[in-house]
Amino acid sequence: MNRKVTIWHLPRCSTSRSVLQALTDSGYETTVRNYLEKPPSEEKILSWITAGTVTIETLFRKKEPVAKELGISSESLSAEQLAALIQTHPVLMERPVLESDRGVWVARPRELFEQKIRKGEI
Repeated sequence: MNRKVTIWHLPRCSTSRSVLQALTDSGYETTVRNYLEKPPSEEKILSWITAGTVTIETLFRKKEPVAKELGISSESLSAEQLAALIQTHPVLMERPVLESDRGVWVARPRELFEQKIRKGEI
């Protein structure tokens, strides 16, 4: 298999580690990006949402304390607002995000994406 995928990853997240391991075990050529260190650009985030495979609801990590501190919810955000918010608070981006020539996905639930990876569907 010579499939390439970028994973927007957080090393301390067990779901992210598990999905990365499934990619590695399945022979994907993987580029790993720690999104807390360098979040995706606003343009990239908007392109994900525009493509239709990622939504504001799936990309916004509503469980984070900073979301409550800021008083924000996915229902109150436009795509542009979410993209800008992730630049200043990257922890608000759900993880992991997989990006390949086949599309972009928030890889949750983990078990579903582990199956898709092993079948070569990513």
